[in-house]
Amino acid sequence: MTWKFRRPRRRVTVALSTALVLSAAGTATALATTTSHPKPTPMLLTSPDFKDGGKLPSWSVWGKDPACPGKNLAPTLKWVNPPAGTKGFAVTVTDVDTPMNPGFTHWVVYNIPGNVSGLAGHGSNPYSEGGTDYDGGTTGYAGPC
Repeated sequence: MTWKFRRPRRRVTVALSTALVLSAAGTATALATTTSHPKPTPMLLTSPDFKDGGKLPSWSVWGKDPACPGKNLAPTLKWVNPPAGTKGFAVTVTDVDTPMNPGFTHWVVYNIPGNVSGLAGHGSNPYSEGGTDYDGGTTGYAGPC
């Protein structure tokens, strides 16, 4: 699965500097100046455990209910190209297709250092985990059912 995150701060900075160059130096100089700025690279979030738009593996299902057999193991998540200067990460997995408003929270992970590039999943997570929406007492991953 792949999600693209844009870095709006960088894009705004480039847009502002381009506008200043256009007003101060003319179009030809502005075009030469703006081409020297690198394009922002989107941050990408992927998983080797499932495809973008695909189903989660059966072992990731809740598993604590006979109607939902599974092992309740979180998928592996990996990310690249975080914004420069990132101090840390937090990951939330929310199902927005449920009747609950604003969705059903399956996983909250925080206190992930900025130099980390993913979560191992499969029951091995050394970072802080918050509560889910299952029963008010579940902390950690709570797979779909």
